[in-house]
Amino acid sequence: IISSGANADNVSYAIKSKVVSKFVDSVPEAKEAVTKSPSPALSKGDERAVIDKATHSAVLILRKR
Repeated sequence: IISSGANADNVSYAIKSKVVSKFVDSVPEAKEAVTKSPSPALSKGDERAVIDKATHSAVLILRKR
């Protein structure tokens, strides 16, 4: 627990897909971004492609305090 107010690096959260789906459907820009370009299938053993896909799939959601 960080009580000093400093940011913690590499913190991850799990969100139910149902929640994400409702969010994407409610924000036109998000829906367009998700449906715009399907990602190519990954080849077994292609670690760089897996890393790239994970990097491009990550999102940052900011919430007012």
